[in-house]
Amino acid sequence: MGSPFTVYRYLDRDDRHLFSVVRHVPKRFELLGPDKRTIHQFPESTVLYRLPELMADDPAELVFVCEGEKDVDRLRSLDLVATTNPGGCRLGWKGEYTDCLHDRTVVILPDNDSPGARLAESIKTSLARAEITAVILKLPRLRRAEDVSDWLDFRNGTPEELHQQVAKVLAAARPALPPSKGGHKNRHKILTSRFSITQKMILLVIHHYSGTGGRLTVGDIADAASLHRVTAQRALSAFREHGVVTFISGSWNICFDRVV
Repeated sequence: MGSPFTVYRYLDRDDRHLFSVVRHVPKRFELLGPDKRTIHQFPESTVLYRLPELMADDPAELVFVCEGEKDVDRLRSLDLVATTNPGGCRLGWKGEYTDCLHDRTVVILPDNDSPGARLAESIKTSLARAEITAVILKLPRLRRAEDVSDWLDFRNGTPEELHQQVAKVLAAARPALPPSKGGHKNRHKILTSRFSITQKMILLVIHHYSGTGGRLTVGDIADAASLHRVTAQRALSAFREHGVVTFISGSWNICFDRVV
């Protein structure tokens, strides 16, 4: 009887099958061509994992870049947008991968080891050159060489805590706003709400700025939340339509009874 295995298919933008990565148990990897025959190196043309889905995903949603197909599938099972580069640290990040992430906000989730840290930094550098907002999230409680799947399955990680960790690291990347007074209860309500991470970041910015004086433009919100302006505008329009926020006399206000 053969070893258990998982097949990860790589498709291009037009859904054409380029190659597959096979993960065997015990852990080892095998490459297959489109004809299902073993190949000994990656093809010259490679793409991000689950690329057609990434291209179809709402650009307002955050993209998690993981280190491995297993982690991508785990996050996708939680209705999060995720992808990875084939070959991980060994093959590295290519410029054409960056081209697929324009106008997105990216959260990089490295494996907890030195190669993972180096790969994460190279991805962040490549995205920064293309003026793409990207942050590296080092998850708490991970042991050496563990990943986000381990964090969720063995380290008591939850989707809710992941959202909170992302909100914190994005906020730390843009510490431009003055601190507001109090409001810890409402901040917690935002972090634990049903909204997406992107929406939570926008609400946190509005909440953080409230009571400090001055007017907050859409551009200010987008910059402070580390989001593209169009992404912020879409989210704010949806919030106003559903009564989550109001814009009165040049001031944004959150209707916290609608934050659930």
